[in-house]
Amino acid sequence: IIEGYKRKLNVDFIINSKSKIIIEATSINITHRSISPNRTRICNIDHRFQMLKKKNPDVVTIMVLEFTGKPIYLPNVKRLIETEILNTDYYILNNELSKLPDIIKAN
Repeated sequence: IIEGYKRKLNVDFIINSKSKIIIEATSINITHRSISPNRTRICNIDHRFQMLKKKNPDVVTIMVLEFTGKPIYLPNVKRLIETEILNTDYYILNNELSKLPDIIKAN
């Protein structure tokens, strides 16, 4: 639990290094064309990061997403993430999870 702008927020992981690193992990399942429920979930996490950064501007935020479903929709998910998130410093999808230790060491 970490203090946000208006209230305390429960986050998945907090790592104390040079700066505080906040990690939120979730999974997305897209089996049909509509990705709006997942857009809502991604935007909600990004909004939580906004509330955390407003209170603690030096935190580093990481969103870890596990994509399941039809592989043909993966480029759509990447495009959605890149256009919708503003307050997430790093996002990691499925096979990019090996980048996480390097990101943590760098911060």
